[in-house]
Amino acid sequence: MKKWHFFLLLGLIPLCSFADNFGIHTQPRYHIVSPGDCLWNISHHYLGNPYRWPEIWEVNKPQIRDPHWIYPGQKFLIPAIEDIFTSSELFETPPPIEVVLIDVPQPVVAYEMSFRCGYISKQPHQFTMHIVDYYDREVPQLSKGFQVYIDGGQNDGIYEGQFLLVEREMNSVSDPATGRDFGKLIYPIGILRVLESDDDISRCLIQDIYEIELEIGDGVSVFEAPVLPTESQMQLTDVDLTGQIAEVFNYVGIVKDVSFVYLNIGSDRGVNIGDVFEILIPSEEISNPTTGAKVIIPERPSGYLQILNVQNETSSGYIFGINSLAEIQKGDKVKLVVRAGI
Repeated sequence: MKKWHFFLLLGLIPLCSFADNFGIHTQPRYHIVSPGDCLWNISHHYLGNPYRWPEIWEVNKPQIRDPHWIYPGQKFLIPAIEDIFTSSELFETPPPIEVVLIDVPQPVVAYEMSFRCGYISKQPHQFTMHIVDYYDREVPQLSKGFQVYIDGGQNDGIYEGQFLLVEREMNSVSDPATGRDFGKLIYPIGILRVLESDDDISRCLIQDIYEIELEIGDGVSVFEAPVLPTESQMQLTDVDLTGQIAEVFNYVGIVKDVSFVYLNIGSDRGVNIGDVFEILIPSEEISNPTTGAKVIIPERPSGYLQILNVQNETSSGYIFGINSLAEIQKGDKVKLVVRAGI
């Protein structure tokens, strides 16, 4: 893809504009938290690696009581790259080594985002494993940091150190155009890490929880890292591909950046992971207040969404770049504007 096309694309998709921030910075910088930010994405943006978010937390602990809860308007110090590698508080000083910088292709979205949206299952979903009991019945907690048992073990391919996804079957989703039932929304609600595995049962640590509290009986599946397109594979397209939002899911009830949406189009219509769609406000007819003449206001975007999961007839993604011109809701039209190549 031509270089000027790539920079045009980055202007269209602000959440994906990470490539120009991967240089070595020798001075600390500051970041003002915006709605939808998390330490994972801030670390990805400034440090080039989302798994380095604890380094940002470490230098901002006085204002971050819980790293999973940060708030718009907070001002975070982003440590210089050289500080991160030489700080005796974080790492032992290694012997001098020769450093060679390489250009590593960056995915268009953080890996955590790629599975957080869930998917729509057309057939009744049968989980092969479940959370079956608390590890400590005297302190029956299903919170982060506590332990649970699942009814799957070595006979099911479960091993120590493996990561598992906790999911729950949610509401039914129908096609806003035809009313046809697409199936049930399967939504991820947490991550487990296997601590000990026997033949048919495993003891797991609750590694993380997403918005919804875990319950005994929640389904468990093996976490599989997705294959994501890189920024260099994204390009503007004139392919005429449109669909509608079939469902909007946001646990707090307010549609905002990084809310999840589900479309009534999928791989059967050519949708790919990483594709970017405009969310369109319908055209409308208004009257000129001076002359009374009728004027047609054309369709215009109220925001964008990026695809994270694709099924045959449906796809899932997250919203970004909301411009507050209209409320985003079920039935809104979407149109492909950027194509991702895998």
